Amino acid sequence: MERLWTLAQEAAQVSSMGESFIIKANPDYYHELGELLRPGFWEVPLTTRAINITTSLIHPHDLLTVLDGEEKLVEKQSDECLAELLGGTVYHDGGVDEDTSGGDVLCIVSQKCWQRMTAQGYSGYSLTHQVFYLTIGLRAGCGEQLELLAARDGGVNGGARSDVTHILAELCTAVLQEATAISQAGFPDYRRDLFMEQGALCGILGYRNFFKKDWLSRVLSWQKDPGCFGASSVIPDQLSTTPDQLSTTPDQLSTTPDQLSTTPDQLSTTPHHTRMRREERPMGGHCLAHRSAVALGYLSLSVRFLVTVL
Repeated sequence: MERLWTLAQEAAQVSSMGESFIIKANPDYYHELGELLRPGFWEVPLTTRAINITTSLIHPHDLLTVLDGEEKLVEKQSDECLAELLGGTVYHDGGVDEDTSGGDVLCIVSQKCWQRMTAQGYSGYSLTHQVFYLTIGLRAGCGEQLELLAARDGGVNGGARSDVTHILAELCTAVLQEATAISQAGFPDYRRDLFMEQGALCGILGYRNFFKKDWLSRVLSWQKDPGCFGASSVIPDQLSTTPDQLSTTPDQLSTTPDQLSTTPDQLSTTPHHTRMRREERPMGGHCLAHRSAVALGYLSLSVRFLVTVL
């Protein structure tokens, strides 16, 4: 336990250093979403629970979409709704409509964002970002606003009255089904980043199904010698980004490291698919920033679950 405490302290130091980098590299992005880096924001009490994967979802879920990579959200849409929730920056079709935050969390949830972030039928990163959005809303103290919308409009329940807990349970059931599909497909390299994101985001809500011994062993087997995570092959020219590119546009989402790890034939079959994930930043040793981040989240939660059963 002493070693775990030391690691936690070191992680806090690294987080503080990373925050300083983001402030300098992309101040606009930090202004909108910097609340996520506030000390203690992700210190969530861990109440473990289980998902019955055999339970039928209220709405049928097509598991094939998680393997072909098609997305219904682009990351910019998700980021806009988070910025609105956390900082009062409201986006309309013509761009920013207002920004009245003054640095405070205002818990603004437009009907457009509520419908977007609780819609039915999402898969892959679009689905995990729905979990991400609602979880952040609860952590930011916006539970009252979210519960009012859930009671009035429902969400993934197709308009039926609901609450945020049930919406998240429905979403994470679909996420677990997709994670199982990735597992059954042999953990293809282009889905490993997503698999770890699935475990990290639903794991923080207490769902222990994502931390099976064989799944944890597979995740650990993907770790690079320097300790980080990356694709089996990295093409620096196609991955290179500048700080200004950290906040991506839909056009920039057409090429991702997941695609770079596939064969040319595989790439040619899915050019129309929209990929929603932060533009990757290559690091030394064939390591990737986003993949290492979701791996860290997955492994950290694995430790928390292991501690609960010791």
